Amino acid sequence: MTRLLLATGAFSALAVLAGCDAGTSSEPVSLSLGVAAQVNGTALSPTPTTFYALGGTKASVTGARLYLSGLTLLRKDGTNVPVSGPTVTVPIRTLAGKDSTLTVADRIVLVRSDRGEATYALGEVPAGDYAGLRYTVGLTGLTNRADATQAPAGHPLARQTDLNNFWSWNSGYIFTRVEGLLDLDGDGAADPGVKWEIHVGTTPMAVTVTSNVPFTLRGGAAQTLGLVADYGRLLQGVDFADPAQRVTHTMDNMPLAAKVNANVAAALVFQGVK
Repeated sequence: MTRLLLATGAFSALAVLAGCDAGTSSEPVSLSLGVAAQVNGTALSPTPTTFYALGGTKASVTGARLYLSGLTLLRKDGTNVPVSGPTVTVPIRTLAGKDSTLTVADRIVLVRSDRGEATYALGEVPAGDYAGLRYTVGLTGLTNRADATQAPAGHPLARQTDLNNFWSWNSGYIFTRVEGLLDLDGDGAADPGVKWEIHVGTTPMAVTVTSNVPFTLRGGAAQTLGLVADYGRLLQGVDFADPAQRVTHTMDNMPLAAKVNANVAAALVFQGVK
């Protein structure tokens, strides 16, 4: 009888430990987002001398950036857990020309693949089982009317000093920025004076993506959600041999901007917990 009780107690202890491993702890999770930058499945090397089969020819990638906002963890019971960030108040303007301020609590991520950045802290979230992840590529509402020149340094909404991520208060931010050089003659070197430059923005071009990939976050542990950003897939259907398909700043070449924007959801692959 004593042996049976001991065995039962040992089994219970193992069950408790197993339950903790399954993420039943009520402690929050320190969550990060890992973004693996690729070009058609190959790791991105953002240099002017590394050429890929891209846009129907050989092209390098010197700039590769994305804005992510509205990150939301989707529970299996249908409820949502928005990912909040550090609160920041920024000046904004509206089409009516009225100056105001906006307090932003959303966790905004500026993915800078061209700088080799791969991990972004998201903060603490509840542990548990989740059914997927939703996020927006771009900025929505009044957030896209923030004045980047007045946002605190270091915040994703602040104007970048290396590659500009902001047009103006009425045009807003550049949601998707990819650019580089072209080797049209195939000699292994960039053609002088020839480049490609795709900057997609303006509020209507924001794309919301829902990834129904289940995952479990274990309480009390630091964990990372994995996202693959494939810039080759982003340019699917673009033909750099055609000069009209090399450059867009959205409004000056909407057909090209719309073509690239239509590839956003397919270019981003959510992998659950890494």
